[in-house]
Amino acid sequence: MGNLAQNVDDIIPKFLDDVIRKNRNLFELGLSIIEDIQAIHIEIQPGMPVKDVIDDWRLISFRDKRTGRNQVLLLGDSQKKGNSWITSSIVLIDLPQNIVVTKSMSVYKLGSQGNGEPPRRHLIHVCAALHKWGLGAALGVRALM
Repeated sequence: MGNLAQNVDDIIPKFLDDVIRKNRNLFELGLSIIEDIQAIHIEIQPGMPVKDVIDDWRLISFRDKRTGRNQVLLLGDSQKKGNSWITSSIVLIDLPQNIVVTKSMSVYKLGSQGNGEPPRRHLIHVCAALHKWGLGAALGVRALM
């Protein structure tokens, strides 16, 4: 039984940097840095309907090294759904109000913030999302779900 547990442990990424296993010279995934956030930070007018509140959240960036473009995504736990959640690209963020707006125009409220690398349940969700979005195979992302 120990070998099975070790094999599963080897398959599931431990860090965001472990998610992308192919074409690492072209793309990377990691925690967002201040420059990623500043590029999309703006005061958002109150009153937009909030789709969900995300707890244990982190902002992560999918970086295209060829173009220098970054996509910031919100990763965490959905209060409404009760499970891990990742958004489409964030186009606007207002940290003082704890609100983000995604490319699909969904508005999310930031609940409790997570610290450091995401937990493995979130990393599994990132892997599943990259496959759902059609990027998983090209990036060598393990199919975990």
